[in-house]
Amino acid sequence: MSEIEKNMDAQRLKIKAYLDEKKWGNGALVRLTGYNKGDVSSIMSGKMYGTPYVNNFITMVCEAYGIK
Repeated sequence: MSEIEKNMDAQRLKIKAYLDEKKWGNGALVRLTGYNKGDVSSIMSGKMYGTPYVNNFITMVCEAYGIK
């Protein structure tokens, strides 16, 4: 796993923690990003990773919610 993939995985875990804290589901991310539900589920579960598509999603969510 490359350094970028490790960083994105850490950010994905922070997003999951943020959603848990707010008691929100993945549906909030679907509405925010416009990504389809299946892709959001795969990204948030860690099944889909390491592509620009995934990295853009994670970056977009972190910027939108102020997750550092």
